[in-house]
Amino acid sequence: MPEFQIHIDLIPFGKLEKERRIYLPGSQEELSVLGFLEVLGTPVEINYSDFILRMPSLAGLTILKLLAWSDRPTHRSQDLGDIYKIILHYSDLHFQEILTNHPDLIPQDSEPDWILIGAELLGRHAKDIARESKELVSKISSLPGLTQNQSIPNPFAQIWSGQFGGTLEYTRQIANTLARGFSR
Repeated sequence: MPEFQIHIDLIPFGKLEKERRIYLPGSQEELSVLGFLEVLGTPVEINYSDFILRMPSLAGLTILKLLAWSDRPTHRSQDLGDIYKIILHYSDLHFQEILTNHPDLIPQDSEPDWILIGAELLGRHAKDIARESKELVSKISSLPGLTQNQSIPNPFAQIWSGQFGGTLEYTRQIANTLARGFSR
């Protein structure tokens, strides 16, 4: 059986937070917990043995990774890489939902680009989670990779192109499509 080393961050939030931050005891360090209540308010539940494990959905994880990246963009490019990997498979995971509830995502006049369809659906799902908090929606909407401003370099597109190949034009299109889904 292969061995895995997995790093898990356990971060307290909820009743322990003050103004969307937690202050670690015996330390001057503080952590933002913006989005935690919203993301974990709609968890994926996994039954394991005698207990239920509640964890963020992929859309919720995307929100948390966007927020983590925004706090330290020069140190957290892997968060954007993880989001890209989610986007690559999102339409496969939600194929039936796309056909049933989001047929508007499938173009009628051209072949569907399932990566772009997944990106827009992921944006929609993330917005559904974030919708309860104006602060959270504002923070995510203002991220430089999600502004859809064509006149400035898109950091998401640059990181995705550098980490995974592909053209800047296409990775910018993916970022813009994710943003369009979130802005709905």
